[in-house]
Amino acid sequence: MTNSPEVLLVLLASAAVGAIFSSTAPDMGQKGITERYLQIKPKILFVDSEVLYGGRNQDLRGKVSSVVRSLQSAGGDLKKVVVTKGGLKGTMPHMQARLRE
Repeated sequence: MTNSPEVLLVLLASAAVGAIFSSTAPDMGQKGITERYLQIKPKILFVDSEVLYGGRNQDLRGKVSSVVRSLQSAGGDLKKVVVTKGGLKGTMPHMQARLRE
């Protein structure tokens, strides 16, 4: 997620329940994001589907989908993905389905 009030809420909620909070910059590549999150094995991801960069909206849905698929195929513990800023718009159907329990 980008630097926003929503990310602060996620950080505070994580601290309140004793969870690990980690973030990545939207301009990081899919491989770097996946490698970071494989180390901590997240159960929940909070992600932005778009970001304002250079005065233009950049669509992150493809990158998010790739990261989620990589985390799932690596045998992680991912159970839920919470998408903000723009929603799914039909391009990430595997994220609409129930993730592994």
